[in-house]
Parts: sequence; structure tokens; C-alpha cells
Amino acid sequence: RYIGMYLENSNGKSIKNIIIASYDYDYKKYADRVYAFENVEMCREISIVRAIKSIIEVRKCIKKYKPDIIYCHSSKAGAIGRIANIGKKNKIIYNPHGWAFNMQCPKIKKLIYIYIEKILALLTDRIIAISPFEKKSALKYKICKENKIVVINNGIDTKKYISNKYRLKKCELGIDDDTYVVGMVGRLSKQKAPDIFVKASELIEKEIEKVFFIIVGDGE
Repeated sequence: RYIGMYLENSNGKSIKNIIIASYDYDYKKYADRVYAFENVEMCREISIVRAIKSIIEVRKCIKKYKPDIIYCHSSKAGAIGRIANIGKKNKIIYNPHGWAFNMQCPKIKKLIYIYIEKILALLTDRIIAISPFEKKSALKYKICKENKIVVINNGIDTKKYISNKYRLKKCELGIDDDTYVVGMVGRLSKQKAPDIFVKASELIEKEIEKVFFIIVGDGE
């Protein structure tokens, strides 16, 4: 979705977009919208050997296309892309789209993420934070200087979803019309903290007599 929104709002006449993505992405979906598309193995799991292989493959792509700007999106691709670009004379933009060190994880793992981001920030020209909180977190842990990070709020093209096709009526879910509905949309994993939504629902239920809670998402 993020890549699709970017391409729709990118000037294809003055900008040649080259996508380097994991095999989770089908090049056929983007073939007629980009200058070039390359699939590279990028697993989510932490593996030094597989990470080195990914770095080598990405570096080959950088040498092949010689981009003026490299935009790295997400922590894993951000690390691979920035290391692969060492020694190249271009600009690096990085968007973690949520700092890994803000996830619920053991303290030692959190420290590792922080120091990795600090080191890689030295290879970065500009960091994009998707919210003021993300920027505040970066400055709190001294990831980079304030003039290197800018907030571009995460968004969604709402025009595509404002239609009756995406609307549910309360009666379809067996909810009375006078009931207040509270919803959460997100992956059901520890990182997204659905347990906090449950705790909040208990507090809200004490204040509002008729209330209904809905969670939309899947996960472990």
C-alpha cells in the first residue's frame, strides 16, 4: 500500500523510480509503473549470513542503476540499503516506519537496536519520522541530531475508502443503534499491544453504559 501510494504521487516524467524489494513483492504488480524492479532476498529474521547476502545483492543493484537518491523503508531494509551504499556518492533517505527499539523486547535487544541505528544514522542524509513521537524517540536515544530528522505524518488516501462498499451498519453486527462503538485496527501481535485495547475497554465500560468493542486484524 505504501509503495502504491508513493508511485501514484510520484512524477514519473522527471523521476525514474527503481524498486528493490523482497520476494514478498510481485514485480508484475509494479512493472508498468517503475523504471526497473529487482527482487532481493530480505528475511525478517535476524541472520548475519543472510543479511550479508542481501547487502551484496543490493550493492550490485546500486552499481547497476547508479541512483541519485536511495530511499530505505523499514528497519531491515534501512540497514541493508545503507550498508550496501557505503562509499557511493548519492543521498540516503531513511524511514524506519516505527523504531525497532520502541517494540516490547528484552533490554539487551533494545540496546542493540539503538546502537545500530546510531551507527547507521552516520550514513544517512535525512531520516523521516512518521509522527512527532517517532522524532521524539530518536532524539531521546540520541539516534541523530535534530536537523537530520523530519516529521512526515503517516497517512492514507481516504478518498479510496469513502464509499458504502466499506461501511458496516451496526445492525449487521447485532449492535443497537444507540450503542457507542470503539474499534482497533491492527496486527494482533505483541508489538501492536492489543492487550492495551482490552484494558482500555474495561475502563471505558465503567464510564459508558452501552458500548461495544471491535478489533479488526489478524496475527499470532
